[in-house]
Amino acid sequence: MPTILFLSKAPPYRHTGAEQVVWNVGTHLAANGWNVHFLCPEGDDPPDVENITYHHLSTPDSFFAEKATFFLKGIPAYRRVRSAIQPDLVYDNASPFPFLYAYAADSDRLITKVHAVYGLSAFQNKDHPITQIGTIVGEQMYRLVDGSNILTISESTKERLSGLVRKNAGEVTVVTNGIDTERFEYAFSPDGPVLSLCELTPRKNVEMLLRAWKIVETRTVVERELIIAGDGPQREYLEGLANELTLSTVSFVGYVSESEKHDLFEEAFCYVLPTRMEGFGLTNLEAMASGCVVVSTDVPGVRDYLIDGENGYTVPSDDSQALAERLSSVLNAPEEQRRIAKSGHQTAERYDISDAAEAERKVLTEKMAARAGKQKRL
Repeated sequence: MPTILFLSKAPPYRHTGAEQVVWNVGTHLAANGWNVHFLCPEGDDPPDVENITYHHLSTPDSFFAEKATFFLKGIPAYRRVRSAIQPDLVYDNASPFPFLYAYAADSDRLITKVHAVYGLSAFQNKDHPITQIGTIVGEQMYRLVDGSNILTISESTKERLSGLVRKNAGEVTVVTNGIDTERFEYAFSPDGPVLSLCELTPRKNVEMLLRAWKIVETRTVVERELIIAGDGPQREYLEGLANELTLSTVSFVGYVSESEKHDLFEEAFCYVLPTRMEGFGLTNLEAMASGCVVVSTDVPGVRDYLIDGENGYTVPSDDSQALAERLSSVLNAPEEQRRIAKSGHQTAERYDISDAAEAERKVLTEKMAARAGKQKRL
């Protein structure tokens, strides 16, 4: 059976962002007989999954300390685990900073997964100087990686990588993300609320939505609620801004569980993701699968699947006026949006998580076979 070692800077079973994507791949490989190992920080309640083994590192319970400690403790741990399991492939969940020791020790068996490329926009989209600088420096490390060993999640991200990767940039492989389409039930709800569900960070740009909503409330009597779901470093600021703008129909509900998230999607009429940038933007697809009319920003990742006026709507990033105009037109004629919602649902159905994980399994199998063939020639 093939053996693969995943390097994850956060517990993959937290089911957030890049970790969720890697967890989906790992569990799919395990279900197909691969021996899957995760070297990662210790998390709460790691699930017991056949063919999956965890090699946990004890790290402090804070974002920065967790990442820094992983890199320090990770080197001896990596050497120990690598020696014990002799992996056929090493899979670095690289964003935002590659695990450089593995690149020096095992470049011949290393696969790099890149979820997004920020460039200088990290100064706008990251909420702390350490992550801003760390992201920019980390992305420069992709210059050292052979493009044939890089996987990414969208054509937009591949295009952004082309300015960084020096060797075989055209051979970067795109395997799009997916969602569990069977868990989302289509329910077009023209009388439902407007929903935004995301981490409350500068990149997600919920401030743009609040300012747009103020314009909407000023123009007409709004008879539906705007629900902001999610938590993050900007929550206090955003709640204060909502009060400052005297928004009367906005509620912040904080972090929601998976089951609560599904309920919110099914009840909502319109879903808004005002992000400044995305590698892909899975919540848009989850909302589309649930029958929401999606309004998002025209940014790389999102524009790979969301087509303005066909399966949803896009507006320029950081343009509250344009967002207000679009929301007003959608809310004033809800029944006319049924076609958009149906088309969005059809789009989401094409991004099934099982298909995405199987596509990645095939790519990894090909990479492993190519490595074996190269070793035979030596």
